[in-house]
Amino acid sequence: MMQAVEERICDQPVLKLLRAMLRAGVMEDGQVRRPDTGAAQGGVISPVMCNVYLHRLDRAWDDGDGVLVRFADDLVVMCWSRSQAEAALARLADLLAGLGLEPKAAKTRIVHLAEGGEGVDFLGFHHRLVRSRGLTGKPRVTFLARWPSDRAMQHARARIRDLTGRRRLGLWPELIAEDINMFLRGWAAYFKYGPFSPAAQHDPAVRADAARAVRQQQAPPQPQLRVAGAGRPVPGRVRPDQPVWNHRRAQGGKALAGQAECRR
Repeated sequence: MMQAVEERICDQPVLKLLRAMLRAGVMEDGQVRRPDTGAAQGGVISPVMCNVYLHRLDRAWDDGDGVLVRFADDLVVMCWSRSQAEAALARLADLLAGLGLEPKAAKTRIVHLAEGGEGVDFLGFHHRLVRSRGLTGKPRVTFLARWPSDRAMQHARARIRDLTGRRRLGLWPELIAEDINMFLRGWAAYFKYGPFSPAAQHDPAVRADAARAVRQQQAPPQPQLRVAGAGRPVPGRVRPDQPVWNHRRAQGGKALAGQAECRR
């Protein structure tokens, strides 16, 4: 990897810094591991070093095998036929083997882009061949559409749930809303390139999580009723036929019928 860097860079301080970052290692299960080859997965320089190393693949690739589109270690080869796609996959495996790499079997497949067929996920987008509806008298055309993939949508919803989780109930609702809007602006700025509405705030899951966070912020504290002789408090009524304790008027009040007491 450092040989690939030294093909274009001769500044010794920069090379020394890169060597130190590559030798820093990673911590797994409390143990520091220093691999002899490659860059740490998820490291700050991992995408840059990946682009430098796989630049050899870009130079060796022949457009006759298909159009190669690559970003870091994610790539797509566009071909005209299945036979060309199979030849491109074999050619790709050979070139990667020369670099000491191999395609990841779980993410490597040949997809036939056809109207009504399956699509392909690449860089967070789902790409699929669709046909327009021909509204307002316009002719129907077939084009390659793109929208956020299912994995990207799941990640966005998980991020919203994290921003509105119970551990953040102590924050002001305005701060939670600001964090949500900041995430949604960045998310929409990335996924705005496509024939769909990029405003993720229209997603019902986003509105539901935001509304839940506000309700939990504004909800009054619920009293806990402790049954006489029991060690665990239970919220709400002790028995269906027992009256509800009004915690707003019972500031350190009396026990209900000598069977339960209200604790704030």
